[in-house]
Amino acid sequence: MAHAKLNLTLRITGVRDDGMHLLDSLMCSISLADRITLTERSDEIVTVETKGADIGPDFANLALKAAKVFQEEFGGAGYDIVLEKEIPAGAGLGGGSADAAATLRLARDISGREASDAQLVEIGAELGADIPFCLSGGLARVSGIGDVLRPKEMHEALYDAVVVLGIPNFAMPTGDVFAAWDRNPASGTPDVVPACLAQVADRFVNDLEPPAESLVPELHRLRGALSTAIGSPARMTGSGSGIFGFARSMREANKAARRVAGDFAAVLLCRPVRSGVEVLE
Repeated sequence: MAHAKLNLTLRITGVRDDGMHLLDSLMCSISLADRITLTERSDEIVTVETKGADIGPDFANLALKAAKVFQEEFGGAGYDIVLEKEIPAGAGLGGGSADAAATLRLARDISGREASDAQLVEIGAELGADIPFCLSGGLARVSGIGDVLRPKEMHEALYDAVVVLGIPNFAMPTGDVFAAWDRNPASGTPDVVPACLAQVADRFVNDLEPPAESLVPELHRLRGALSTAIGSPARMTGSGSGIFGFARSMREANKAARRVAGDFAAVLLCRPVRSGVEVLE
């Protein structure tokens, strides 16, 4: 299982000479997940089959890229990859990164190659900024270009919270949102931290909200609708378009979900989890 992620906080701290943005983000894995099956082949060909969603051409698939890079680095046979998609694309939930992270872990397990966690992180960082976090998951402070991780204890208040996740009927292209930030590098407006984050975060903010909302003003309205329904601030995750907030109980979460059902294409209820990749026997 390849678990989605939330950016509980996201600050942009700078831009490198090569144009890559430096981030400081508190990231958390959630129970929403894709299912990945990896089967070793008798030849060196790598294939991918996607079920449940159209996520673009195979050549751009991060899981496929991850398998090929693993094969180039460590040798071995090819793989048939089957992705059963549940994580919406273009919603800031790291679905492609989660798939790539799970693929790297499974390729190591299946092949028996001596690949260290640090080597997998290095490969992941070259493919996508969220992959290093997705390899370990749980709760972590992530900085640099996503390659510097400081794991944090997941307090029971966060582990027990229910995430109300609104998926709009449109996706946000990550490159467009970062380009909008480059044109106007303003900071997001901090909100009061939800009670379940009090032990791990001192501000509830996403610097990519202003540029995303400048591109699609409807995001601001949707965030307000979810905030009102939950009774506490809601945030955008990553570069959008997914919007999330925390409810204290499943009863409150269901009530909030019903209130905003007409505003979003889907409203999902999930919980924080302690790992990014879950290997099922």
